[in-house]
Amino acid sequence: MPEGYERELVNSQAPSDVITEFATIDGETMEFDSDTMTRCERTTCDNAWLNDSYDYMNVFTLGGEQQWCEDCANLRSWVCDSCSNWYDSYYESSTCVDDESSVCTECDENTWYCDSCETNHWDGHTCERVEQELMSYTFKPRPIHKFASNEVWNGAQGYPTPTYGIELESENVTNQLHEAIAAFRKHYTMDDFYLKSDGSLSYGMEIVSHPRSLASWREIAPELAVALKELSNLGQRAWSQTRAGLHIHVGRKNFTTSHAARFVMLFARNAEDWIRLANRKTSYALFSGIEGAAVMKVKNPTWAAHSDAVNTGANGGTTIEIRIFRPSLSVGRVIGSIELVDAAIAYTRNMTAYDAIRGALAYDEFKKYVMSCDNWPMAKNIMRGLRFNMEILPPDNRGDRSCA
Repeated sequence: MPEGYERELVNSQAPSDVITEFATIDGETMEFDSDTMTRCERTTCDNAWLNDSYDYMNVFTLGGEQQWCEDCANLRSWVCDSCSNWYDSYYESSTCVDDESSVCTECDENTWYCDSCETNHWDGHTCERVEQELMSYTFKPRPIHKFASNEVWNGAQGYPTPTYGIELESENVTNQLHEAIAAFRKHYTMDDFYLKSDGSLSYGMEIVSHPRSLASWREIAPELAVALKELSNLGQRAWSQTRAGLHIHVGRKNFTTSHAARFVMLFARNAEDWIRLANRKTSYALFSGIEGAAVMKVKNPTWAAHSDAVNTGANGGTTIEIRIFRPSLSVGRVIGSIELVDAAIAYTRNMTAYDAIRGALAYDEFKKYVMSCDNWPMAKNIMRGLRFNMEILPPDNRGDRSCA
């Protein structure tokens, strides 16, 4: 007990006239000494006595700081694992941190709340579930748009620079999914990619990116190639998995209504060509859902189906999702698939109704457009039917021929 502490009997249920010359402390009867003894200040305590020789706790209560006996403290209070202060359980509730610590309101200011695992973590600590395990299928963080380091992206070309988000699905065939997750996390943070579970996969993961411009995708391609090759070495498989896919999202704000309609019709009117180009025919990407319905579903995104080959209602209608591509861990094919979508957007942007009537929406016309310039080299390789390997992409040696 602090030196000079003014002691007094505070328990009104124990008037001074009942005090005898003896007191019992912690089961031991001793001579009463008013200078060194006081009662437990918890009003419902069974008249416990305290002195310097026995444990007592300073407990923060609604009425201020009080001295409680050890029994009362253990029964009706808790200790903050950060500041070591004791608190009345009826006065202060605790916050659980990292599933192992209880902290007071003041110390809680040094923690952050993770929506994914619904747990508080200390500032500077990451969530192990976020870093090591898969997020749920419904996990959707706020998009962070990425642009190349030297890119003019503010619409100086007359329209917003499109950014593309991907969902790359793969299965693990060697029972090393957790090792694969950890390996990928060494390359990228949650601000670049996050890993999710998916109902179409049995033992795999979905790599989901924040949206990037095509120039930014090309900029990160060398490191992405290394990361994807490591996944392959740890048993991840994409190309051979019939239930997996590669989905590409682009923001609806990059389109006018008429432009979006022409873009979707380019796919709807050339189903067999796109199926061959994408190397995939599946019930997860049905062209029947957009054939003859492209304009209607562009104008009414809520009518779109999740299984449409081109889903105009993705993310509440804020993105258009192209679901047709066969997934691959080859970075060249991933970039090439994004280039095909970028080329389709560019091709249909300034197309007129007269152009469409004259056959501009035919696949052969689109192919001639892509092959006539050097804007999309990986897309041209896909159109040529070339194979892709797992190696790092060669330096960007695109020519100077730009499409009109």
